[in-house]
Amino acid sequence: MLYFQKQSLLYAKTLHDIALQCYRQYDSKDCKKDSIQFDPHFYGEYIFHNATIKEGKSQTDKKVQVLDIVIYSQTLLSTHPLRYAKRYILE
Repeated sequence: MLYFQKQSLLYAKTLHDIALQCYRQYDSKDCKKDSIQFDPHFYGEYIFHNATIKEGKSQTDKKVQVLDIVIYSQTLLSTHPLRYAKRYILE
């Protein structure tokens, strides 16, 4: 389980960097979502989308860009894949 956690963090960071680089270099339509097979056991995907959040104590609405990253891993011990999810709010 510890191996899954460390690998998932590493792959999520890598996918975060790839997604942001693509988003900066190309337009949002080309980089809205993508996926990558890191190795035979780990698969990751990301998606950009718009969201509205409440800002501070004033509770005013703020539109932000959100990056959701999910890392999946097949295990030999179970038929259910392990999943790691991370959400980044971009300014």
